[in-house]
Amino acid sequence: MSSDDILIQQLSTAAVLIFMISSVVNFILGIVGLTFNVFVFARPTLRGQPCSFYFLSSTLFNFFVILIIIPTRILSNIYNIDPSIYNEGYCRIQTYVFYSTRAVSCWLITLATIDRYLHSSSNASFRQMSSLKIAKLASGCTSLFVFIAYSHMIVYYRISSKTDRFGNFSSQCSGPPGSYSVFLSVWHMIFYSVIPSSGMLIFGFLTIVNVRQRRQIIPKAIENHKNTKRTDSQLLRMLTAQVSMIIVCTLPVSAYRAYSASTASETKGALRLAQENLAAQIVAGITYFAHSTSFYMYTLSGTIFRKEFLKTIRRSQHSSHNQPQMNDAQIHLPIHLFLLNSKTWVILRVAQHTLSHDQDQSSTRDGIVLYGLPLSPNTQRVLAVLAEKDLKYEFKSINIMESEHKSRKYLEGLQPFGLFPVLIDEDGFKIYESRAICRYLEEKYKAKGTQLIPAGDIKSRFLFEQAVNIEAFNFEPAAIGIIREKFVKKVLGLGEPDEDKVADLRKELNAKLSVYENILSKQPYMAGQVFTLADLFHLPCMALLFRMGDGDLIESKPNIRKWWEKISARPSWKTVEKMISDANQRI
Repeated sequence: MSSDDILIQQLSTAAVLIFMISSVVNFILGIVGLTFNVFVFARPTLRGQPCSFYFLSSTLFNFFVILIIIPTRILSNIYNIDPSIYNEGYCRIQTYVFYSTRAVSCWLITLATIDRYLHSSSNASFRQMSSLKIAKLASGCTSLFVFIAYSHMIVYYRISSKTDRFGNFSSQCSGPPGSYSVFLSVWHMIFYSVIPSSGMLIFGFLTIVNVRQRRQIIPKAIENHKNTKRTDSQLLRMLTAQVSMIIVCTLPVSAYRAYSASTASETKGALRLAQENLAAQIVAGITYFAHSTSFYMYTLSGTIFRKEFLKTIRRSQHSSHNQPQMNDAQIHLPIHLFLLNSKTWVILRVAQHTLSHDQDQSSTRDGIVLYGLPLSPNTQRVLAVLAEKDLKYEFKSINIMESEHKSRKYLEGLQPFGLFPVLIDEDGFKIYESRAICRYLEEKYKAKGTQLIPAGDIKSRFLFEQAVNIEAFNFEPAAIGIIREKFVKKVLGLGEPDEDKVADLRKELNAKLSVYENILSKQPYMAGQVFTLADLFHLPCMALLFRMGDGDLIESKPNIRKWWEKISARPSWKTVEKMISDANQRI
């Protein structure tokens, strides 16, 4: 046996070994990681994000790569078990599906990059295109496009015979040699690597430009809504990690295919063919890492992903132990319901732990007691007034997990409708309904803190009343409608938001805010020249709009934006935001 024969045999053995090891490693990494991807992206915190939908869709296609394509390749290349060489129809379908499925998974990540570009745009119309409805439509259309783009393989692929260097005949599922082989190499290189990678790089760069521009134009007060900003930032980091992995893993196979296409007409000896086969197995093994490692990229780059992953693990461990029976009111946990008014519910998702009923938020006891929850917008309204009036109080958090607000003691002793907040004054006087509580505190403690109801002539007083009614009957109904569709329905599992209804509500609210813009072009506050309850009452719902990604309705109007920056920067609201943050940390 010549030295060339020995080298060829060694190269062939190395190619088989590399293929086997890389396939097994990718299979194990993929099974574990992709399974966790599904559980994490299905969690409420992420499942409503269009970018997360693209991640989840790509994960499902990657499952096909890991569970079907890799085992099929192992059986074919290692054990010579290849059904595609016995049936021409199966040969065509298998090759077509294998090629197109791998390409679709990369295109979906490109769509995620485009979504981040749209989401970060300063153009409100572009930002509206970053929605779950658009994500589903784009995913379906793109998948169909890619499958159509590869449909020529169904026509040209067939079972053919080949002869090795020893004159032995064998069957293989392949396209016709010559021009089509060159065409397929170039075609797959473009659709699997070049176009997706280029799209990722282009829109990734544009996203960074958008983010930098928005940091310069968005008021600092708006930036304080960190939950939404943190989620967006984490999704962008996760996307960047995944994009980098895809580019690194697919570029080698693109280079190899370009080389293969350019040398297709050359006559190649056995040694060169063995060398090329080894290179092909190496780049093929690297390529599969683009489909098997997304979970590990997300875990390394995204704090929010790690937190949701740990919550999933803890929940599965907790569910394995015996748990106390829950009543009907607790079936939908982890969810708490907070009434924004007598007819409208908004839901703030929290974990199954609650704040202690006897917890003292201010560590002082001066006679005033407030029952509520820091995460309740109505409670936030009263907390802001207490801070504006510089009043000391004891805060008692209601235990919704035990349905305390529906207990007989609560209904008979505090609030007959089973709602909150409820305030008990130092002399024992009890009052509920958040706006009524706020007015009472201002009237009772007029001499303390900020004056929140004008004390001038009758005209000033009723311009204030007018402004209060503008908030209650013009701003809040449309704002709550948006919150219900985009947030409440997702958390309760009531289906996807009605995008047409959301668009109508946004249009309605935008029209109302256009009137606000005109009012605030003539005066700094809603009731005139000074800050009043009419301004303060906007804070909880407007803050929620920002957290849900609808802050563009405020940002796009300079007078409203200036007004919002002033009222949301007040120390009273900063105090409330701190309580919200502390409550979330405890949870």
